[in-house]
Amino acid sequence: MAAGGRAAPSFGTDGTAYALVEGFGHTVTPLSPALVQLKSDPARVRGLRGIRMDAEVIVLRGERELFRTRGDVLFTDSGVSGDAVFRASSYAQRGDTLVLDLLPDVERSLLEEALAKGTGEDSLLCVVPNGLGRTLWRMAGGDRTRAAGLIKRFSLPVTGNEGFARAQVTRGGIPLAETDENLESKLRRGLFFAGEILNVDGECGGYNLQWAFTSAYLAAEGVRSC
Repeated sequence: MAAGGRAAPSFGTDGTAYALVEGFGHTVTPLSPALVQLKSDPARVRGLRGIRMDAEVIVLRGERELFRTRGDVLFTDSGVSGDAVFRASSYAQRGDTLVLDLLPDVERSLLEEALAKGTGEDSLLCVVPNGLGRTLWRMAGGDRTRAAGLIKRFSLPVTGNEGFARAQVTRGGIPLAETDENLESKLRRGLFFAGEILNVDGECGGYNLQWAFTSAYLAAEGVRSC
């Protein structure tokens, strides 16, 4: 069985196959979209659409750090996208906070020093893209120290994500503990699994494709030895 998960239903992977495996006695862990754009307060990202930054991304639940990564962040009308956000989306849920360091290679003290040498809004436009600089200057109320703080710690409340329709993969599925080394069901002899229907998901970078290929190979080897 290689029926996929629930992500990208336009390709036919609508998740109905999970009911079939449950009929064989298998469990299905909770399903959620992964590698997907995250939504935030539109007012918080207003004016930032299309701006792309290399940033550090931290997922906070309350005061607890759940995940940290660095990579491409793209601001959208409704939140943030990009490969770093996709990786973070596997851990973030509604009510969490994303904290972005928009200049991760620059210490805050050096940033404040650089801003102090500029004049007004122009001090920001020398270190970040114009649209971002103008927005942060407005948010900071013209205060250079606050502007530096926003660059190093720009927080976005997570209000949701774009759902399975926009997700690249599904998180959750059949636990690997219910299969053997060739991904044959421990509950039903001769039933093999491959791909996204299993509870395996990886980061951006070809890892999910590699899992599809590897799991198919393992299952095929198991079928051949039956």
